[in-house]
Amino acid sequence: MTPLEIARVTSTRAMMTTTTTTTATNAVTNAVTTPARRASSRASRARRPRVVARARGADAREDAATVVAAPRASATRRGVAIGLATSAMALMRASAARAEVAPEFVDETREIIDSCRSILRGETLDDAFLDSFQDKRRAWFAKYQYHHGKSFYGYANTWNVQAKIGVQIAVNRENGEAYDADHTVYNRDYLLKILDKAEAELLDMQERNAF
Repeated sequence: MTPLEIARVTSTRAMMTTTTTTTATNAVTNAVTTPARRASSRASRARRPRVVARARGADAREDAATVVAAPRASATRRGVAIGLATSAMALMRASAARAEVAPEFVDETREIIDSCRSILRGETLDDAFLDSFQDKRRAWFAKYQYHHGKSFYGYANTWNVQAKIGVQIAVNRENGEAYDADHTVYNRDYLLKILDKAEAELLDMQERNAF
């Protein structure tokens, strides 16, 4: 054989040896890894039901929580509804109470107005009159605080003036001083003005029977 032919034969045999070695190596590798892959696949399939079971368990707990929360939410709504109904009834009762006006409301309120005017102008300032005024104004307030009907200025302005005068009388007596119409903590002209407004409203509502 020529040197060239000998070189070709040697190269062919080396290639055949390499192919055989590679095939054997692949066979060994497959023999080792295939059982491991199969075992891993079986383990994965075995874990799936547990994951599903856990998921189902979580859903069950959520459902249970929802079932428990539903009555609580319903109870809260009922509580709110009851509270609103109670408040509405209280407002209705209060409105009804204010709508009830005694027939003597106008006369007794005008009596307080006249007494206030007399004191503000310094016309009647003896102790007996002032004592009587204090008693009458307190009784008037207790009687008509919630029973003055639709009267606004008539009641509110009268209440404002009698309260200021009453406090002034009490403070003066506490300090051992006589009531002096010319030396007070309030604006006398303003109080006389709102008394006129109060009386005018009372007379107007009485004429129209608007209480």
